[in-house]
Amino acid sequence: MLSIAVLVLCAGVALGAGPRGKTVNGLERLLYVTNQSGLSVYDINDSHKLLRQIAVPDTGIYKGISASVPLGQLQLTSNLKDDIVAIDLATDAIVWRKSYQNQYPDSQAITPDGRTLLCP
Repeated sequence: MLSIAVLVLCAGVALGAGPRGKTVNGLERLLYVTNQSGLSVYDINDSHKLLRQIAVPDTGIYKGISASVPLGQLQLTSNLKDDIVAIDLATDAIVWRKSYQNQYPDSQAITPDGRTLLCP
């Protein structure tokens, strides 16, 4: 079963540890798309050019993706081990992982202040 989650981030400052995207009118616009084992990051300002891959070990079958601007993090829900994984957008590293055994987290949302992650 193929499952894809997509998130678009626009930033006035560069995000991510890998190659940077083009800035247009002071904005870098990046598209984060889940794949079989992590994320692909595309530059919207450069004809959706693939910038980098972010491996997220021990994950897969993604249903939700969200981002917290104040925390500089992206969160993924993974059905492989019923968990939520947070990735630091400055380093592309996993910052935390929370397991919900037999209670698959799905389609989360985060409050604007980044303090509360809502997950049905």
